[in-house]
Amino acid sequence: MTIEDGIGWTWVSNQDKEALRGLQSFQCTTDRPKSPGGRALRHPKPWELEVQSYFRDRGCGRAKKRGTRRLLLARRSGVIVAAADTEVSISKDGDGSYVNFFICAVAINVSERGKGGRLARELVQVLKDCAVQKAREGGLPRAKVYGRIDANNEPSVHLVDDMGFELEQMESVHLQTWSTMLGV
Repeated sequence: MTIEDGIGWTWVSNQDKEALRGLQSFQCTTDRPKSPGGRALRHPKPWELEVQSYFRDRGCGRAKKRGTRRLLLARRSGVIVAAADTEVSISKDGDGSYVNFFICAVAINVSERGKGGRLARELVQVLKDCAVQKAREGGLPRAKVYGRIDANNEPSVHLVDDMGFELEQMESVHLQTWSTMLGV
């Protein structure tokens, strides 16, 4: 898939060594600030540092079931500008079965910051579309898309709220689960 500004979207597995190597240099946050003496200080956005470490350390993490974990990468001129790690399963509630599409982690390259969130919005839309497609392929009527966001990450909270997600629960003081149920 490609959007108008030359960004190509590709799905890769946790077996794609080239893609995982590319994540080693992926930067979705600024460096930790240092004191005048050179000591590393607390990062101003620790959730960004955590996500960057997640992608660099694990890439596309270990799935409980083979083939359920996929990594979506957006590249411009060969450089990763966005990444999302996802896990897909089937769940059931009182209304029947549905695709359960968990967004494990999402990150936007620092080079793409300050552009009105267009790439982040596009990334979330691609993920929602993929969840609906998975439901169609499985003959299921619905797809639940959800993920966890640090409550202090206001841009992400505003983005998912604006894109139709609802706050489902507070996991902890800082961690929120946001979700949306999509019809097929």
